[in-house]
Amino acid sequence: MQNPKHVRACVWLLIATGFWGLSFPFIRSIWLLQKQLVPEISSVFFAAALAVVRFGVAGILIALFSARTLRKMTRLELQQGIGLGIFGGLGIVFQMDGLAHTSASTSAFLTQFYCLLIPIWVSWQNRAAPKLAVVVSSVMVLAGIAILAQFNWREFKMGRGEAETILATVFFAGQILWLERPRYAQNRVTHFTVVMFATTSLLIATLAVFTVPSA
Repeated sequence: MQNPKHVRACVWLLIATGFWGLSFPFIRSIWLLQKQLVPEISSVFFAAALAVVRFGVAGILIALFSARTLRKMTRLELQQGIGLGIFGGLGIVFQMDGLAHTSASTSAFLTQFYCLLIPIWVSWQNRAAPKLAVVVSSVMVLAGIAILAQFNWREFKMGRGEAETILATVFFAGQILWLERPRYAQNRVTHFTVVMFATTSLLIATLAVFTVPSA
């Protein structure tokens, strides 16, 4: 019989994945609409401003739900949250700015390359080739995303949007590897998540200040 916590975690992961998938066409649509309203807007400023709102609101909501225990936050929880915030913040800015310069399907496909980067990193770290099951699974993930996103290799080109998306993927891979470090195994999720969102918002807000459109 499956552990109820494991089942609940899988359900929430499926829900999160669904919203994550919808975010690509949604953000792309917002960018196109914003470009019509304010033609001179910088894509970097747009990406930064939207990300600050997203992660700032999320951080506030989680902080409210975990307010009773936040005062007991440990040094490792703080450290983990800051690391996740830096990796995630840089990744989301490059991904969202890249989405302004490429199609949603291309962005969704290229973002999945962390499925290859992580096994490659683990193999290099362990000085051992990845298992066949890992290789097959990685290829299946990329093939599945390519089919679902209707990715067209004939139309693919390496421009600003594609390069930024691949760079974002590197940061996302770093975020996942930072998350699963053994030293953080006992950390409370709500605690380091609040720190993560706060760090992400602060990092991106700083970027937004330097890219604010001139009057």
